[in-house]
Amino acid sequence: MAAPPAYLNLLLEAGAPADASSPDGETLLLRAVRAGASPSIVEALLAHGARADGAGVEGQPRPLEFAVGRGFPELVPLLLAKGAHPELCPGLLAAVFRTSGAGAEVVVPEKLPPDLPERLVALAQQNQERREAQSEASRAEFLERERRAESARSSSAADERLARERQDREQGERDRQRELDRRREKALMP
Repeated sequence: MAAPPAYLNLLLEAGAPADASSPDGETLLLRAVRAGASPSIVEALLAHGARADGAGVEGQPRPLEFAVGRGFPELVPLLLAKGAHPELCPGLLAAVFRTSGAGAEVVVPEKLPPDLPERLVALAQQNQERREAQSEASRAEFLERERRAESARSSSAADERLARERQDREQGERDRQRELDRRREKALMP
């Protein structure tokens, strides 16, 4: 695993609180996980006292919920190993124990099964695949919009060129007609 950025180590070793929170109540760990920070950053924060279960503000999702929900499977084992408690994340448990598709009954056992970490990682991997597919679809949509815009620009440029050519032809016709009129007038003069 790659080392966290040197500035993070310097700050943490100098005594910066790893469990600090922003004015809106989000902890550093929660922000790091939500942003999909590298495992080394998450590990450094946890090693320097960030709480794996720290939610910051009451009712706010916990780091484990973000790691699974946003599709960062590499962070799930780190958080579980440092004390994240899935039972504190009812939405997460509902996703793991849903009997079938959305809206289906959720049956959470009283004692959590020993394979729960693997289930959480699998769910995070599914969410990662979904996120990547959405990202790829967004990229494809962006490229298609750019292609259409370029086509429209090309079409517009061609239309402008044709309009200029038509104007040039019309101007040429007017110039020729004026020249003919001038010659007629000259020929009619005594």
